[in-house]
Amino acid sequence: TQNQGVGVAGLVKAAPTEGFIISVFSPKGGSGCTTIAINVAISLAQNEYRTLLVDGSLQFGDVAVMINMKPVTSIADLSSRNSDLDSDLVSSVVQIHKSGLHVLMAPPRPEMADVVTDATIKDLLTNLRPLYDFIIIDTTSSLNDIALTLLDESDRIVLITQQNLPSLKNVSRFFDLAHSLEYQSKKVWLVVNQATNKQGISVKDIGETLKRPIFMAIPEDALTVDTAVDQGVPIVFGNSKKRPISLAINKLALTIAEELSVEKSGDDVATSTADDGGGLFGKLFGKK
Repeated sequence: TQNQGVGVAGLVKAAPTEGFIISVFSPKGGSGCTTIAINVAISLAQNEYRTLLVDGSLQFGDVAVMINMKPVTSIADLSSRNSDLDSDLVSSVVQIHKSGLHVLMAPPRPEMADVVTDATIKDLLTNLRPLYDFIIIDTTSSLNDIALTLLDESDRIVLITQQNLPSLKNVSRFFDLAHSLEYQSKKVWLVVNQATNKQGISVKDIGETLKRPIFMAIPEDALTVDTAVDQGVPIVFGNSKKRPISLAINKLALTIAEELSVEKSGDDVATSTADDGGGLFGKLFGKK
């Protein structure tokens, strides 16, 4: 079933009152945010968490092409309907990947993104929270009003860096911004993508330089990533499932789930009988 059962880590996944929002973000373009967001979301979905992937790059989102799906509907179709947002409307707009992941696409044309504002995004996420265990957002690297709203509304930010000075410089600046925005330190999880021992700057150096713990390192595997992108078959879903990069992303997804589930375990016990799989959740996830 999609919204019951026990996960890999042995955590009982009762329907939470509100799901968690996680934004995958890097202040440096080309850091691999979309790849990580897609694969973390699919990993969660395959572990029976009700998961929604949102393409937050509204003008030039790549999620659709990278999972080989046509954006028939998009976030623009929900943004103006917040007042009457229900499971039927959400079901008619979200698209379902073969993995079971629900996807809210970016608009098919750049100009259509104009109907989505920071205010409508905030309302939309508030309305979507109760329907999912996890909402994973692929963000842009530019910090406009919408991007900042997505980060503000997120329970956690998976901050992507790489082993080069431009990336570290931008990530350091983002930590300064996060401090000025009064984000709690636990809100930002630092992940090193395309990690390799061949670079002059080691993963350990990154943690020491930024004075931040490294949440996880995803190993470099350019060939697997490029093949997955070209074929539209995500790494954790295709023939690359057993490669180190795939195992690392699965570990990242399950660590996210464990950390947040432990944090909310008290609430989960209280709400474990709040939903029997019918009604709102049943409609959205096709339960009888």
